[in-house]
Amino acid sequence: MNLYKPEVEAQKFWNPYTQTMPRAELDQLHLRKLQTAIEYAYARSPMYRKLLDRHKVKPEQIRTMDDFVKRLPFIDKKEILDAQAVSPPFGDALAIHEDFFHQRFATSGSTGAPLHIPLTYHSAELWGESWVYLYWAAGLRARDTFYFPFNWGIFAAFWSAYMGVRRLGATVVSGGGLDSKARLRQIEQYRPDVMLATPTYALYLGETARDLFHGQIGNPRIAPGRIGHIELLQHAATAALKTWAHRKPACRPATAV
Repeated sequence: MNLYKPEVEAQKFWNPYTQTMPRAELDQLHLRKLQTAIEYAYARSPMYRKLLDRHKVKPEQIRTMDDFVKRLPFIDKKEILDAQAVSPPFGDALAIHEDFFHQRFATSGSTGAPLHIPLTYHSAELWGESWVYLYWAAGLRARDTFYFPFNWGIFAAFWSAYMGVRRLGATVVSGGGLDSKARLRQIEQYRPDVMLATPTYALYLGETARDLFHGQIGNPRIAPGRIGHIELLQHAATAALKTWAHRKPACRPATAV
């Protein structure tokens, strides 16, 4: 018995309803969601209320996508950090009571103070959902196994990728807490279908695999469009990639909304 019916697995889109929606209807859906988010933020987050009041914008003035583009002010990371500094760690940026938190994340703070990112359970599920569109388009399904060669800590991006694997219903193998050689041995043992990693670390693993296995390695299955297995990493290390890598755009820090 499969998790998905064969006809569902064969479909081109993860969410056919929205992904095949006529453009005009999709624009209206986007507008309704934006209006809801703006109203919510204005009512609950002092930071967003001050921002909109400063620019003399009220939520009810956002009636069209053109209003959204022209009227709604930009906000940058420094403004969020300033709002969080009012009463750390979340300050005036917060839009929901801490009782509803599911997870807490933070940016690295490599360029200054870290940006704190709380998520409710619902927000975490939605964040993971955004990854499933990528996985599905790359041909990945619930029968596949995903390998994560990282210690995640409170780094939000790979947590959201993990949430996406859970949402898809696929299997997770974690390489956290291991060094690179141990991870390569784990990859050889479990034969995951896809590995989620930064390109630079994948290349480093490829170089390590070349030295560790001296070119003597099994013949793992590598599907087109996936990063996976030591053989592919060896090709990457020698700039001889024989497959394509689907990449997700860098995740942006979440705001109080």
